[in-house]
Amino acid sequence: MFVVDGVADFGLTAVPEVLRTANGLAADLPDPPRPFGIRTVSAGGAVRSAHGYTIPAELVKTVLAEGPDLLLVPAVEIPEPEALVREVSGASGRTVLHALNAAREAGARVAAACTAAFFLAEAGVLDGVRATTSWWLGLALRRRYPRVDVDETRTLCVGEDVITAGAALAHLDLALSLVAASSPALADLVSRYLLIGNRTTQHTSRPRRSSCAATRWSPRSNAACGRGWGSRCRWRRWRASWG
Repeated sequence: MFVVDGVADFGLTAVPEVLRTANGLAADLPDPPRPFGIRTVSAGGAVRSAHGYTIPAELVKTVLAEGPDLLLVPAVEIPEPEALVREVSGASGRTVLHALNAAREAGARVAAACTAAFFLAEAGVLDGVRATTSWWLGLALRRRYPRVDVDETRTLCVGEDVITAGAALAHLDLALSLVAASSPALADLVSRYLLIGNRTTQHTSRPRRSSCAATRWSPRSNAACGRGWGSRCRWRRWRASWG
């Protein structure tokens, strides 16, 4: 994950939590996928999150030289469209754009959620691509980047080499889609343990299906959570293994 000062704390923690959960539960499958490697990178060492926490980070150029599969940019906590555009188009935003272009040149996929979709759009990554962002930012994204096929009604847009996700909770959808691409069975198991269920989208009372191609592994109901998985014993054993 590529982080900058002001990175949103939820996205910063949600994506690694899903992937670490997948690594912890993979052994329960008869044919487990290879574990996810999770590294936090930046343009110049540690950054400060939106809540004021210091986040250690490796240098992005060092990690990109190792050939990662994906560079993911979590949201920055700048909800106002005008301020967000100033951030992604300014000096600090150029470090993100450079990292995204370097990742693409290295053959890595790129992904972003919520406000971070503006970094992908500013870098030209989303030209001609269907993309989503936070529901209240759709109009601003469409106006500034007319070459992007913006659909802010979607929770997730998965392309061949780029993924975008909607508002804050969609970091979970994005991470689960990565797990599902590796193993739909593991994604189903992870979603059950994290109790995501058939939740509603932000600021609406009607349940809506995710646009993620992996919706088949979404839990069918809260009552189904843990059924057939020996969930309580396995949960205690797995958490204990983390210390």
